[in-house]
Amino acid sequence: MIAILFLGDFFRDARCINMANSIIDTGKDVIIIDSGNGSETYRNQKIHHIAVPASGIYKYWKFYQKSKNLLKEISPRSIIAGDLYSLPAASSQFPEKLIYDSREIYTQLAGLSGSPIKQFFWSFIEKYFIRQVSTVIVTADSDSKVLSLLYYNISCITLKNLPSKKNLPTSLRNLYSELNINKSSPIFLYQGVLHRGRGIEQVFPLLNQFQSAHYLILGEGQYIDVLEKKVLELGVQNRVHFFGSVPYSKLMSYTASATIGFSLIEPLSQSYQHALPNKIFEYAAVGLPIIATDLPEMNKAITEYNLGYCVPFGDEVALSKSVEKILLELTDKKYEPNDQLFWEAQTEKLLEIL
Repeated sequence: MIAILFLGDFFRDARCINMANSIIDTGKDVIIIDSGNGSETYRNQKIHHIAVPASGIYKYWKFYQKSKNLLKEISPRSIIAGDLYSLPAASSQFPEKLIYDSREIYTQLAGLSGSPIKQFFWSFIEKYFIRQVSTVIVTADSDSKVLSLLYYNISCITLKNLPSKKNLPTSLRNLYSELNINKSSPIFLYQGVLHRGRGIEQVFPLLNQFQSAHYLILGEGQYIDVLEKKVLELGVQNRVHFFGSVPYSKLMSYTASATIGFSLIEPLSQSYQHALPNKIFEYAAVGLPIIATDLPEMNKAITEYNLGYCVPFGDEVALSKSVEKILLELTDKKYEPNDQLFWEAQTEKLLEIL
């Protein structure tokens, strides 16, 4: 029995879903513990949902206590802590194998930069519990280097945030009909959490340069209030569409229907500077050309696999020129998916870890 813990909604998290599928496909049983509220089963495997507050320290404490009690009852042989916030509960049972999926440099997140007490607390938690971990998984090679410096040459294994072929859409959304726009209009896309530093608002001024373009934003987060205010200030509210969060099983049908995917992360923190978000590979999986910030890991992936263009953060001229290039290219060629950029290419590595 293998348990996956994740402080979030399992059904909206591609990485947890991919890990669960890889394990289930081998015939092994998985128990999932999350803080979502959807179905209580996934592919005939049990899901335990823990209701937690939206914010505050009690959110983490309640998830810890409830998860710890559930794990004691289940007694899994191996546990995957899907984030730092799940690691204390996962460590409490001393399983044969404890895997820590460090999908971010959690102690260096932008949200902690102005909160030294919170940063100290989470740094202490990670430093203490990481000693009990069998294997640390990261999403990019640069994250491995950072963790190695923080925790005395700790070794990590890279499993990129690649989408699974199982999630490729069988049909496309008719976004032109849903948005009630002309079929010749380019559709710019951002998908992911709505947080400060994700560069979501960097696309807004482009709408005044590309008059027929529309901007589709898929995701939720507290930053939406700021984004909606900026949309009104620029007068482009009729061409920016907030669709909220979409279940991962349906996400790629939206992705494949857009024209250009954006990942304009602002290098606010060490975590963001080394970012290699799953949206990069979700865009690539359906042949959607990408424009991203010129940061090391994103540049490496986009350049190596010819996925689009990278621009310096905040460089409006370079951003505009990249959009023009892609729109011209799309009249002559099509960006094609690459088999190396699917989760299945690294399934064996995960199974070896387990």
